[in-house]
This record gives sequence, C-alpha cells and structure tokens, in this order.
Amino acid sequence: MKHTKIIRLFFIGGALAIAAQYGSNKSVDGRIKPEVNIFGTLTDATGKSYELENILIDSRYEEIRLYTQPEKPEDNPENETTRLDLKDVDEIITLPQPLPTQDKAPHPALKYRGREYIVIKVLFKGSKKTQNTYIIPHTYTIRAEETLGIGAKPLDKEFNFEALRSLKIKGGRPQNCTRPLEESSKDFSSMEQMISTTKRLIEEIENTTQQLPATHNDLLADLKSHLTFLIKELKKTVQGWFA
Repeated sequence: MKHTKIIRLFFIGGALAIAAQYGSNKSVDGRIKPEVNIFGTLTDATGKSYELENILIDSRYEEIRLYTQPEKPEDNPENETTRLDLKDVDEIITLPQPLPTQDKAPHPALKYRGREYIVIKVLFKGSKKTQNTYIIPHTYTIRAEETLGIGAKPLDKEFNFEALRSLKIKGGRPQNCTRPLEESSKDFSSMEQMISTTKRLIEEIENTTQQLPATHNDLLADLKSHLTFLIKELKKTVQGWFA
C-alpha cells in the first residue's frame, strides 16, 4: 500500500495548504474576512460616497435580523423577524426617523420595550422590485473596507445607520476571486456545496488508491488515468476560490 500512502500524504498536504490560505485571509486590522466579499457604494448623510468591499451589517453578510415595526411601544419587534442576505439586496436606505408624539424635537430612534431602533427601507433585486420597510436595533453598524486604488491598503470603516443615506450593493464574489458571485457559483448553490463536492472527490481518490493491490504494479497506469480525471474535476470545483 506504499503508493496509497504517498497519494494520501499528497492530498493531506494540499488540504493543509488550503487551510493555511484561509487562516491568513484576514483584513487589514486582523479581523477574519467573510467567505463572500460583498461590495458596493455607501453614501452618508452629508452626501459623501465611499467604495466599499467586505461589507457586513451587524458583523454578518447573510441572515441579518430585521424586524417589522410594531404598532405600540410595548410590543416586541422580535415577534416578526426577517433574515436578510446582502446578495439579495439592491439598496438599503435609512428613512427619516419619526418625531416623538409629545414634543417637537427630532428623535434619533424609535423605542420599543425600552430599546432603540432605526427605520430602514430595503430594495430587493429581481423583476418585482420589491421594497419593504423594517426596523433594526440602534446598535447595528456597517463595517467594511474602503478601497483606495492599486498600491494602497484599504481602510477599515464603520458607519452607524444614523449617518447613512443609502447603501448600494453592486455584487458579491468568493474571497480572492475576481469574478462575480453569480458567475462563480452558477454550478453550486452555495460555498458549502462546493466544499462538500471537493471532499467527495478526494474521498473517491482515496477509495480508488485503497483498492489497488500492493503486488499488482501493472495497475498503476489505470490508477494514474483515473486520478488525472478526478484531479481535473477537483480543479473545476475549486477554481472559483483562488481565481
């Protein structure tokens, strides 16, 4: 089983190399970058625009919790929750916050059960051009990296929603990939499925090598042919990760 051990060590080494790549995949301040780079343009309340990458809301790019605005201050907004994926968003707009009912002074946020919330409008992608209004906790922030052009390191940015006029999502792509997310993942429903497919191919390679009798070296030619085919399929699977 000498050849099996050699091939197995080869793929273990490859797996460690991939792990090292992910382990070093951090932003300029040491934060781990998300698996998917969501990029777009943010315009603040003064009208200044920023080109951003690795956009996160509440430290997430998917399953971001949004709430339907209750009718009464004592109602719980979490009774109706929407989980938002930024890849499905065209634009997010911070709406002017309503005035309190008993005075004329502007109020930065609404309060429900003693907790402050901000009102936003979300414009979704798709032919229906759906627009929904939600509230989000006052503590939510937008974190991202501002791109400064070739040769310059990006700046780590953080914005409160009170300072936001709009956030236009232009697209997304797997980390370290230059192609749009939609193109890179057209054969896979998610990054998890890509990883699962890769693992399956590697297991098939291992199973093939394990079935090779140690005393029949004349089968090595067939093994090489089969491995070559599987390696090509493996490369097709992971080409979007490190393009």
